[in-house]
Amino acid sequence: MRIHAGWIVAAVVLLALAIASVFYLEVHVHPVCHDARAYWRIAGVYAEGGIFAGHHAANMRTWLYPAMLMLVLQLSATLALGAAPLLFVLQFILHLGSCALLGARVFVGRPAPALLLFALLACNPFVLPYVGVSLTDGAALACFNVWLAAMVSGARPGRYRWAWIALAGAMAGAACAIRPAYVYLVLLTPLVAFAARRGWREGLGAVVLALLMPFLALGPQVAINQLHFDRATPLPVGDLRAGQIIWGITNLKYGTSPVPEDDPRMFYPNPLATGTAGDVDGLGWYLRHPARGAGTLALKLVGAFDFDFLPAYVRDRDPPLQWLFRLLSIGLLLAGLSGMWLYLRWTRLAQATRLGPRWMPALVFTAWAAVTLPSAVELRFTLPMLPLLLALAVVAGVGLRDRQWNLSRRSLAVPALAFVAMVLAAGFVGRQNVIFDPTPADAATIALFECK
Repeated sequence: MRIHAGWIVAAVVLLALAIASVFYLEVHVHPVCHDARAYWRIAGVYAEGGIFAGHHAANMRTWLYPAMLMLVLQLSATLALGAAPLLFVLQFILHLGSCALLGARVFVGRPAPALLLFALLACNPFVLPYVGVSLTDGAALACFNVWLAAMVSGARPGRYRWAWIALAGAMAGAACAIRPAYVYLVLLTPLVAFAARRGWREGLGAVVLALLMPFLALGPQVAINQLHFDRATPLPVGDLRAGQIIWGITNLKYGTSPVPEDDPRMFYPNPLATGTAGDVDGLGWYLRHPARGAGTLALKLVGAFDFDFLPAYVRDRDPPLQWLFRLLSIGLLLAGLSGMWLYLRWTRLAQATRLGPRWMPALVFTAWAAVTLPSAVELRFTLPMLPLLLALAVVAGVGLRDRQWNLSRRSLAVPALAFVAMVLAAGFVGRQNVIFDPTPADAATIALFECK
């Protein structure tokens, strides 16, 4: 007996809600702290004085997410409901809607694989912990999902191509205005739009549209920076990048573990940087130490996808089933990269432009890595690559089912060996985990990370 698709969708939604609720309750058992608390404070300032009101972190934080929290506060007062549960509902809706759109646009006219991708995206246990917390990651990820769906659709011939490109540009700007690390989307959108052109005139028009639309969200940030800092830039004026690159060399990974007090941070020191402390002054370190630099980036890539902890704030240092989630996340990295390689290589798989031009997924992944890996990597920085890798894995799986290529034993041995190597590398990174109790001398550096 075939189950109606509506029942499957309902089951997926209920399962995703159940998983997200567990993490929501875990977060709100404890007092709101660190970045999650800071965004509510800025939202309160906005509620009193508008989005152009000055606040203590105006040089580091962008405007859009606190403005969203401001609307949540206003709605909370109107409905006499708690702001935190309202935010949870809003971010959960954004998550589900963006996952549904991405699944539908990757597999146009193929409901079964579209439903499978939607289910995997919606119930992703690495993403759902961020739906119920007042951090930028959940909302920015929803923008990324919509951006990817719009870019995929804009690369196909059709009467609504211009609308999809406009939507992609708007979502790139919104993601960047929520979390500036998504700036690579603003750069990629006109490039992909131009490459998918059907003529030079159409290509130039697509580029202009893709360049203008991000400023719907970035324009207010330009005005804020001009007003308070006399600098007309769409990105925060604070110099956070230099400090993050230095910490990114000396540490393979970073986390926040407010246990047993509010201050401790969780670091994964980089053994490959040992003995070069006086030489760590920025990206030049990678050029002066190419072997150590390549090893550092490789370990950071694997560590970024090794979800040894699921919540944003780690309160349980030995969570149940930790080993299972670590294997799943590493497996997702391998499956996604394998799908990316197949998508690049096999013409029949890419002809349907399910994920845009053949090179687009690899370009997006490379752009994310270039922005993220040199910095002090946190697991939440990895979130935008999870839907991309899931989509690649499902596209490759559907292609395999449809027998668009044949797999030999040799081709299966390579990913098996790669998985073992990744697990060993992830274990090495995980063993570097230490709790760091900051001294007063570290206060200025830690303050930078409080403004991420």
